[in-house]
Parts: sequence; C-alpha cells; structure tokens
Amino acid sequence: MYEFVSRASAENALGELIPLFPGRYGLEPSLREEIETAGSQLGEPVRLAVAGFIKCGKSTLLNGLLGRHIAATGMLETTFKVYELRFGRPEEILVVRGDQFGHAGVERYELARLAELSVRDEAHLDRLRRVSRIVVQLDEPALRHLTLIDTPGLGSVYGEDSAEAERVLLGAVDDATVDVIRRAGHTVDDIHRTSADETVRADAMFYVLKRGLAQYDSAVLQSFLSGDEMHGGTNPLRTVGVLNQCDLDWSAENADDAGIHPMDYNPLRQVGIPAIERFLGRDGQVSRLFHTVLPTAGLVAAGAQCLDEERYGDLVELARVPPETIIKQLSSNDRFRNDAPAGSAIDASRRARLADELGLWGVLLAYRYVRDGCSLAEIRQHLETDSGVAALRQLVDEHFARHSYLMKLSSVLANLRQQAAIFRNSLMRPVGQPDRDRLDHLFQTLDRIEQSETGFAEIEVRRAHHAGELLFTPEDVSHMTRLTGAHGRSCSERLGRSAAWLVNLSELDGEAVAEIAYWRARRDDPHYDAATRRAAGILYDLAEETGRRVRKSLRMLSWAPDL
Repeated sequence: MYEFVSRASAENALGELIPLFPGRYGLEPSLREEIETAGSQLGEPVRLAVAGFIKCGKSTLLNGLLGRHIAATGMLETTFKVYELRFGRPEEILVVRGDQFGHAGVERYELARLAELSVRDEAHLDRLRRVSRIVVQLDEPALRHLTLIDTPGLGSVYGEDSAEAERVLLGAVDDATVDVIRRAGHTVDDIHRTSADETVRADAMFYVLKRGLAQYDSAVLQSFLSGDEMHGGTNPLRTVGVLNQCDLDWSAENADDAGIHPMDYNPLRQVGIPAIERFLGRDGQVSRLFHTVLPTAGLVAAGAQCLDEERYGDLVELARVPPETIIKQLSSNDRFRNDAPAGSAIDASRRARLADELGLWGVLLAYRYVRDGCSLAEIRQHLETDSGVAALRQLVDEHFARHSYLMKLSSVLANLRQQAAIFRNSLMRPVGQPDRDRLDHLFQTLDRIEQSETGFAEIEVRRAHHAGELLFTPEDVSHMTRLTGAHGRSCSERLGRSAAWLVNLSELDGEAVAEIAYWRARRDDPHYDAATRRAAGILYDLAEETGRRVRKSLRMLSWAPDL
C-alpha cells in the first residue's frame, strides 16, 4: 500500500538521523551538515540546470525563457563560468571568487555591469580566471519558485581522456571559441566537470541538444545522463530535452524542397519535430531519459524581448519591401546585412542589429506580422509562441511546478546517499558494527521515505510506458494518465472530475471504487506480462489511496466517530 508522504513527515524522519552522526571524525561533519539541511532544502525553489554541449545556445535559450536579456551570449561574451539566476532584491550581481588555496570572496556589482564579466576585456583576464561562480539576483516573479543554473557546457566524453575531448571540441567548435576557453585559463575537461557537478546538484535539468542531433549527442547522453557522473543516472521526472537553434534550418531552399512557401515554412515543425522523432526512435535507451523533448528557437524568443519602438520602426520600414524581395534578401546573412533592399531606407547597421537579435527566420516572422497589421506587443507574443519557448515556459509552470516537491525530495535523497557512501568509503579503519548499524539505519530511512512516496512509483510507471515496456491498451493509458496526476493532482482530477470547489463526494467515492476495480482486474490479468501487471499493481495501490482519501473526506463531513 502506497501512502502520500507529507513534507513534515519526511522532515521528521530526516531529523531523527542527526543524532546518529555527531561529526566526530573524517567526513562525518559533511554528512551531518547534509542531513541537517536536508529538511529545509525541501522548501527551497527548484534548481533547474540548463546543460548541453558547448556553444549550443544554452544562454540564449535561458534569456528567452526568462523574458530578459541577462545571461551572456555569443562567442566572446561568455566566461565559461556558472551563472545562477535567482530571485532577490535589489537586482545585482554577486561574483564568487576563489584562489589556488581555496579562499573565497564575494564581490557585488550593479546589474548593468554584467558585461564587465566578459573575457573580451584582456585587462581583466587574470581577475576573471579567479571567478568560480556568478550569481545574478533578479526581481522576477518566475524565479520565486525556480532558480536557473546556466552551465558552461559539456565537452568531454565519459571514459575518454582530456586530449580526446579537446580533439572532439576542435572538430565541433570554431577556433575563436577554443581560443577564448584557453585564454580564460580553462580546459575542455574543466568546463565539462563543472557542468556535470552543477547538474548533479540540480533538482531538474533542461538538456539542450545540438542542432542536427549528431551521434556525439547520443554518446554524451548515454555516458553523462545515465552514467557515473550522475551518480546512478537521471529520470524522466527531472530531465527535459530541448532541440534548440531550429531557426537555423529555415531557408528558401529548404522550403522549396518541402513544397512550402518560404513565408509559411516553420523549421520547428518541418525539421525539428521529425528530427526529434528520428533521434529518439533510433536509440530506446536515450528516449527513456527524458520527460519530453521540445524544439525551440531560443534566439527568436530572446530577440522578441529586445523589440522596442525603435526596432519596431525598422521593421515597419522593412515591411515596405515586397515579400519576394525580402525572401531573396534573407537567403544569406551577408546579403541581408550588406545589400540594401530596394524600397527600404533601413541602413546596414540596423539590418545587422535585427539579424543579430532575431536571426533570419525571426526577421521574416516579424516582417510578416508587421504586414499583417500587428502591434509591437502582438509581435512579441507571436514570436515567443513561434519560437517554442512559450511552450517550454508552460512546461516549467505545469510539470516542474506540479512536481517541485518530488524533485526536491529526489535530489535530497540522492545527495544523502552519495554523502553517506563517501563517508563509508573514507573510514580508514574497518567499519565496526556501530558504524555499520547507523549507516544501515540511514539507508533504510532513505529507502522508507522514497518507497512511501507514491509519486516516485507514478513516475516509474509513466517512464516504463513511454519507453514501450508496458502492454497497456489505449483505455489503460487514458486511465493511467489521469490517475497519475497528468490533469491535476487532486483526488477529483485523478478520478476524472474537475477541481471545482463543489464536488459530490458520494459520486466521487463511486468513481474511486470503479477505478480500484479497473486496476485490480489489470493487475490480475494473465494476458498481461509481468512488467505490465506490476505497473497495474502500482496503479491499483494509487487508486486505493485516492479512494481512502475520498472516504475520509466523507466521514469528516458526516461527523463520523471513526476519525
């Protein structure tokens, strides 16, 4: 029987472990500190890391997701350090520095000085090499329940040495970017390890896939997400894939090949979605790692935030050009920047600014919306929707917000297991019975907390279904989706009713009885294989728990004496 474990009961169970580890020797103080802070971590904002290969548009995507141009982007703007974007007042930058002796210090800057943290300024290069972390504090409502972590990037393949990682990087990234990495005092392996460490500490992750979904992404995914670097691997609750930079696949030639007019050619639909389906289909192991994978054009979304009255005026001027002409102008970046289209007074510098901020497809979209009579606010909204970032933001609001407690709990339990394993391995003498008993008690407590939280079982059932491991019928899938909280986590929503305030509990009790019977039949159905019957058994337990809660509500309203 699965129970819904409350945050209070999890905190109490974790608190009971503190006296077992008084911090007498070795790494025990670290383990004790991890236990002491575990309960408070459950109420903190979800830490969402943005990870992926170096130079795959992570920072641009983050800016689009946040709706503000904050994270440094571009070949020379990045310092290859960790950016943490969190809620706070006043808006400012906290630069965490360290030296070779491990000494740390924090320097505060006004938000407007973020550009000074660029490696472009050779005069500050030595100082920048000592930066270990950049915390950007923003008064953004979206960050009240979510902390965003912009990681430098993955550039190493698990199991290969740094020289091989450098070779892979040299073949995938331009020489100027490699030069920036080296001048900043880093190696590819440094950047990879920093990103891996941040991702392990995060509660959830956007894994940004490289455009083209090269085989290298499969290698990194297999080794990074499911290997030792993730201390046992990730799960679809916490990992969402993002195929970014889809806008780069727009061209008049691609549109002609697809038989679509260039104005109507959508690279997210025509290229991104089919590419994702092929990528996930060719490797079942990879598909199991993600809750979902979405196509995006982060530059278009980020550029939408830059649109102001001046840029809108440039777009209005550009809209004087006939569609056939603008499509020809957008056939290449150089042509759009350098060749003035007939009939438009917009100069080369302003065209270059539009291309830099929106990309060619973004310029075309904005051009079309201006010709359709859209206002500046409407164009911004349309561009966010077209970029796919609006759908990504909705996923954050719905999936991550709905499962925030589970994500925090999962992260806390994983960190405690890791620290306990390190402590056990650090003991210089043979582990005595007292040490063995208290470590066993710790692991048993963690297992009990995890097993009593039905949300983890729900996630495993959904993962098995998406991986094609279950023989559920379409009707089974409909019941499973609803019961596991995809449409809402209240009892009424799990049983197919709305979350309205007024609910007929007697009718809801009947729905619960029917749901219990439904999954009991599937659990005992000999035509289903063992994995499917096991999943049906989990859903049966979940239906039982949901029914128990409904019946408890009925008894409370009836003043029943058996409360």
